[in-house]
Amino acid sequence: MKKLIILSILFAFISVSKTNADYYGNEVNFNYFYSTLAPYGEWIEIDQGVLAWRPTFVNYDWQPYTIGRWSWTRDGWYWESYEPFGWATYHYGRWYYDDYYGWIWLPGYEWAPAWVEWRYNDNYIGWAPLSPYAVFDINFGIRFSLGWRTNYRYWHFVRYGNFCNRNVNYYFVNNNYNYRIFNRTKYRTNYYANDGRIINGGIDRRFISRRGNITIRERNIRVVSTLRDYNNIRMRNGNNIRVFRPDGKQIRSVRKSDSYNIRKSHGKSSLRVDKIRSRRTERSFGRELSRERNFGKRDNDVISKRGFSRNNNRSVKTGKHEESSDIFRNRSRVKNNSSSRSKPNLRKTTRQKIKVEQNNRAENRTGISVKSNNIVKSQQRITKKDNARLTKRSYKKSRERVETKRRQRR
Repeated sequence: MKKLIILSILFAFISVSKTNADYYGNEVNFNYFYSTLAPYGEWIEIDQGVLAWRPTFVNYDWQPYTIGRWSWTRDGWYWESYEPFGWATYHYGRWYYDDYYGWIWLPGYEWAPAWVEWRYNDNYIGWAPLSPYAVFDINFGIRFSLGWRTNYRYWHFVRYGNFCNRNVNYYFVNNNYNYRIFNRTKYRTNYYANDGRIINGGIDRRFISRRGNITIRERNIRVVSTLRDYNNIRMRNGNNIRVFRPDGKQIRSVRKSDSYNIRKSHGKSSLRVDKIRSRRTERSFGRELSRERNFGKRDNDVISKRGFSRNNNRSVKTGKHEESSDIFRNRSRVKNNSSSRSKPNLRKTTRQKIKVEQNNRAENRTGISVKSNNIVKSQQRITKKDNARLTKRSYKKSRERVETKRRQRR
C-alpha cells in the first residue's frame, strides 16, 4: 500500500513538472527566431552585432499591438495576436520605431503575456509597446536605461467598454486626439514575477469592468505544439487561448547557419545601441555579441600561456588567432601576462609635454602682443583723424569770427 502511495505521488509530481515545462517552454535561441520569422519580414543589422527584424507584408500605417485582442489570464493581460509572427514579436523582445526603418523588433528571450506600457483615466485606457531601453527586473519591475518617454503617436486609446473586444483596432481613437488624451492620462507599468512567471498586471481588471460596465472573465492558456495550430482561425473562439512556445526538440532541430540573409544598414539608425546592451538583453543581438561575450576561456587560456605581441600592422597574434588591435582594446577584462612589452619612459613623456605647453604659451603670447600692437596703431590712426577734424573745425570757426568783426566795423 505504501508503495502504491509513493508511486502515485511520484507520478503526480512528474505530470505537474511536465505541464509546467510545457507551459513555460524552453529558452528560444536566435536561430529559431530567424528561421520562423524570415518568411514574414527581413532581418537588418543596425549596428555591429545588433540585429532587428522588420515586417514586410503590412500596411504603411501598421503598428504593433493593433491586430488582436486583450484577454485576462492567470498571467495578467495577454495580447492574443491574429498575425502569424505574433507568437514571438509580442511575447519576446521589444519594439522600436526607427526614423529610418520604421517599426523594428529586437529579439529577447524572456516570455511575457505582453510587453507594453499603460496609460489611463476615467474615460480611456491606452497601451504602447515597450522600447528596447526597458528591462524587466524581478525586484523592481520595469526599469529604463535612460530617460525615455514614448511618443503620443504610438499609443492606442479606446474606451473601457471596447477594451476586450475581439477587433479592438476598430475602436481606436483617432490619432488627431491622441495628444489631448495623452496629456490627461496617468502612466503605469505593473510587471512582477510570481512562481517563476512574469505577470502583466497592467490596469486593475475590476476598475476596467466597472468603468466600462462589462464583465471580464478569466481565459485559460492552452499551449499548442505547432505553428499551424497557432494560426488556425477555427480555434480562436471559446475560453481557451492558443499559446505557441517551442519545445526543446523544435529548437534543436533548427541548427545554426553561416549563411544568414541579413541586410546591412545603409542609413543611420536613431536607436542608441549603447543603452540596450544590458546583462539581460545582451544575448539577444546575434552572432557578433555572442563572439564578444564568448571570447571566453579558450582564448584567455591561450593568451595567458603564450602572451601576445603587437606588430607594425596593428594586429594581435594569439597562437593561430589574429584579431585587430581596436577590437582587442575594447576587451578590458583580458589580462596581459606578457613580459615583452616595454614600459614607457615617464621622464621623456613629461619633458615632451612641458615643451609643448611652453611652445603653446609662447605662441599665445606672440599672438597677444601682435594683436595689442595692431590695436594701438588703429587707436593712433583714429586720434590723428580726430585731431585733423578738430583743427579744420577750429580754423573755420576762427575765420567766421574774423569776418563777422569786419562786417561790424563797416
